[in-house]
Amino acid sequence: MTWIYYDSKTGNVERFVNRLKLQRDWTIQKIDEALRPLHEGHLITYTTGFGEVPLSTLRF
Repeated sequence: MTWIYYDSKTGNVERFVNRLKLQRDWTIQKIDEALRPLHEGHLITYTTGFGEVPLSTLRF
């Protein structure tokens, strides 16, 4: 099973992963500070400024 973790600020990433979910049988989980991943997976996030990774993603 494929796990996708994502972080979304404006909703663009969330819309993208929701479209993926319609096409694939993947488990998709939005990250937050309390979430600890139990499975290996892929991380999709947004960028800020000049391609900087957001602090919420770095904490995850």
